[in-house]
Amino acid sequence: MESNPGESVAPQWRGKRSVARQLVAWLLGLAAGSAATGCRPSNASPDGQPSISAKPNPVPPGDGAGTTTIHWDTGNGTGGEVYVAVDGGEEKLVADQPDGAVTADWIQPGSRYEFRLYAAPGRARLLGSVKVAMGKTDPR
Repeated sequence: MESNPGESVAPQWRGKRSVARQLVAWLLGLAAGSAATGCRPSNASPDGQPSISAKPNPVPPGDGAGTTTIHWDTGNGTGGEVYVAVDGGEEKLVADQPDGAVTADWIQPGSRYEFRLYAAPGRARLLGSVKVAMGKTDPR
């Protein structure tokens, strides 16, 4: 069994609210000891509040583009849209669903990314945002 539940779910099931997905997330959470660590599946908002996060953040430096995973949840199962703006530019749609995770494997050194979670449809209301950048390399 893999340690990252998001990668072990087939692409057609990612971000979908389904009994199968919830069961898999619950079983993986039990196996990983989620009760002890405070981890929760991306589709579970304990307080009904919207959330968006990036892990890792900052993105570790390396040769070329870096990778982070954006996790979001509208908090109540209603429609959500995740957009990204690079260096303050125009927003581009990343995902259109109430909750989920998406890998951004195109994070470039020197650029700043802001991922924004909106209530759907049409960016009705900003629910949250997270800023992402690549960390600086160690000059040693």
